Amino acid sequence: KTLNDFEGSFNDYLKASEIDPSLPHPFHNLGRSKIELGDYVSAIDYFTKSINVDDSTLRSESYRLRGYSKLEINDSQNGLVDVEKSLEIDPNNIESIGCLSYAKYKCDQINEAIIFADEALKLNPDCKLALLSRALCRALSGDDHGVISDLDKVLDESLSYVGFFCRGCAKKNIEDYQGAINDFNCA
Repeated sequence: KTLNDFEGSFNDYLKASEIDPSLPHPFHNLGRSKIELGDYVSAIDYFTKSINVDDSTLRSESYRLRGYSKLEINDSQNGLVDVEKSLEIDPNNIESIGCLSYAKYKCDQINEAIIFADEALKLNPDCKLALLSRALCRALSGDDHGVISDLDKVLDESLSYVGFFCRGCAKKNIEDYQGAINDFNCA
């Protein structure tokens, strides 16, 4: 069980990055802490530092998370480029495939988003970002039951409000008003 002390984690990793700035891990984890704190702009800076370190052990993951951070601040095209770079480095990274689906969704490339979501979910049926992305795409096509099915597998208190809002809308559409209210309250 995690402590969810992302400020504390941030401070610890900041000290580690000062002790040995030649390692990517502290910068990468600083970026992860900033994502958890909702500070995507700072996360981008830390992932960039991790990418630029000579040690390449976290390069694919840093590109993926930097891309995700860019998507969250609506820099969708650059986010897509980073996620694609992540997959160039490690084509078998399931989380990057799921993130690519989300990036395609954010870039209004809905058919491709669904293809990549399905690919990620074949490899890992629990890939949260692929489930969220596919649900968002299904919402655009009016597939309310598909939205609910995907989001029932992924939603928890730590996921984005957009998932709860999307599922709430789908539940409203199928006249599950109490379920819709519950999801809207989480959004």
